[in-house]
Parts: sequence; structure tokens; C-alpha cells
Amino acid sequence: MATARGSSGSHGARRTGARTAAVALSLLLLAVRPGDAAPPATATAPLPKVAATALELSYDVYYSVLRLLTIRSHAHVEPDVYSLRSSMETVGMIGTLFPWSYRSEVHGRVQGAKLAPDVFNSRSEFRDTVQQVSLRYGDGGPVGEVSPFDLDILGEDYEREEVPVELRNGTIDPLTEIAALTQQLARGGDCSGVRNVYDGLRRYDVVYEDLGETELEESSYDGYAGRARQCRSRLLPIAGFWKPKDDKERDSVTAVTAWLMPPLPGAAPAPVRLTVEGRRGTLWIHLTKAKTTDAAS
Repeated sequence: MATARGSSGSHGARRTGARTAAVALSLLLLAVRPGDAAPPATATAPLPKVAATALELSYDVYYSVLRLLTIRSHAHVEPDVYSLRSSMETVGMIGTLFPWSYRSEVHGRVQGAKLAPDVFNSRSEFRDTVQQVSLRYGDGGPVGEVSPFDLDILGEDYEREEVPVELRNGTIDPLTEIAALTQQLARGGDCSGVRNVYDGLRRYDVVYEDLGETELEESSYDGYAGRARQCRSRLLPIAGFWKPKDDKERDSVTAVTAWLMPPLPGAAPAPVRLTVEGRRGTLWIHLTKAKTTDAAS
């Protein structure tokens, strides 16, 4: 199995700072998404028919009172096809020190109660470094291309193993997860189960637990309160993750908790507030804007 190794940077302080940012942003990329899960294989109810409009959601991510990121998503589901776009970028002081952005999109087909991706693309930029992923889906699982990554960002103390082909079979992309959960809840289901994900670089499972209906309290950071479905998930790394060679500083997401309700009248449930709990603290994610647009926009 091939293993990528980082090369030594010119300044230890720069390498340490960039490594810390990369760990934090990797956590956000894998755990902070405006949606969470693919439907269980046993689901049989048909997906609800929707009009040719798209739902746009905007989120702010905070560590304590410090605003770190903005997240925007554009979701469109018709009776036979679906498409999703998502973008994330650092803002404020964090954006100045660690300018990072991530954009992704997926197009796929609706097959009964199942969402089947056809094409998934993503582009991640950190300063002058660009990482691009392009996946195509067929009977043999996802295949595609991944552009080289500047290993000097993390330094020589980190390494990453490639994901073997046999671990990619039967997986979905992160964005298809988003559409699948909202459609599953719209059919009256819950968010429990195990989902298998491959984003072109990392292979991981997500274990979901449905915590039932709860009362979401008011917050000055968003305009949502009232009855909401509470879901919790844990990410289980399988392959493709950067890790320290000595394996003493491995970071992991302890728990991601999401509160879901329709963000607009008549809309499917979507996360309106989330927390990401890890060894380094807790992140809060708040839905700040929701609107419907023309699906072609």
C-alpha cells in the first residue's frame, strides 16, 4: 500500500502553525456539513416529489465567540435526479492567517428511495496549494483523479496511506449524504444507522444515533427554536487520513450533534444548529440564512 510522506519545511514555527490549521480544517471538512446521512438499505418508501426549486442554506461556524468559517449549500432534488453544491471558507482573523476554501458538487439519480451519485468534484485551496478531486461512479464503485498535494504544509512528521480500491466499493460521496438524510427524515424515518463514505482522499464510516424529538432553545446566533429532531454521529476513520508518524497526536471527532427542523415552511428537515466536540474543544454551527431559488441558479 502506497504511503505519502511530508517533506521538511524551512521554518519549524511555520510548519507547526500550518499543521495545527490543517488538523482543524480537516475536522471541519469531515464533520461540519449541512446534513449527515445516507438512507439505510432497508428503506423502501418513495422519495417525495418536489418542485423545480433549490434550497440554499448559509451557516456560520464558531469556536467560543470567534467566527471561523462560513458554509453555504445549494440543494436541488427532483423525482429522478438531484444535484448539490457546497462551499466553505475561513473568515476574519482565521481567514487572514490561514486562508482556506473548499468547494464541492455532486450530480446523481434518484432510484426509488436511494440516491445514486454519478459525478462528484471538489476543490480545496490553502494559500497557494490546490487539491482537486474528480470521481465518476459505475458498477465497480467510484473511480477518478486526485491532483497532487503539497506535503510541505504538514511537514515530515506526518504521513497518509492511500485508500485501496476494495475499500471504495459501496461508498457514497459526502454531499450525497446531505440529500439522503433530509429525504429520509421527510419520509418519516430517523437518522440512525452506519453510512460508508469516500471523498476521493479519505474512507470513513459514520455511526449515527437518533436521539428523538427535543426542544431547541433560542440562540442569539440563529433564529431557530422549538421542536427539533436531535441526531448524534461519530466518525470512524478507515483509510486515507493524515496522521503523525509517532501516532501520539491523532485527532478525532468525539461527537457531532445536529438539531434538525424545516428551515422554511414546506421544506424538508435540515440541520439548523450543530456542535462538533473534540479533544481541542467544541465548535458551534448556526444556520443564519435559508431561501429557495430557481434550480438552475
